[in-house]
Amino acid sequence: MKRKRKQAKKNNEQSLFQKYNFELTLLFMFSIGVFLIIEDMEISATLFSFFKNLIFLFADTIKLLRDLLYKYLKDFEFSDIVGACLILLCLFLLSIRWRVKLLNKFEKKVDCPKCKKRLKRIPKKMYYRLLSFIMKLRIYYYQCGECYDTFLCVLEKSKRK
Repeated sequence: MKRKRKQAKKNNEQSLFQKYNFELTLLFMFSIGVFLIIEDMEISATLFSFFKNLIFLFADTIKLLRDLLYKYLKDFEFSDIVGACLILLCLFLLSIRWRVKLLNKFEKKVDCPKCKKRLKRIPKKMYYRLLSFIMKLRIYYYQCGECYDTFLCVLEKSKRK
């Protein structure tokens, strides 16, 4: 015989805020209206100067970054640029090679190779999530229900049109 699930207790009482939400909103609007009539400060001038200072801050930050980049690149020699390009090219080719090896090594499995039971998907570790994002791969993580061995499945992401 199946056991019935316990039902959550329904609380029919409303909180004070839920009960008088509309009235509280009107009170808030009324108090802001009174404040705006009484106050002496120029809100539009204050907002204008704040946004003007914010825009100048962004502009000064961009100028500072530009000057730092120019100062750094001015000291570069042509051989440094060629060396950096070669290192970046090597890293790019290495990542492509690693991607191909991952695709060949971890192909799709449906059953456990040891006990021939069906595999279940389990949550991926953060490392595999990061790897799937960087390498643009679909990585699935499986576990056998009998022997608890874990397996990876690596597939290419499908190209969407």
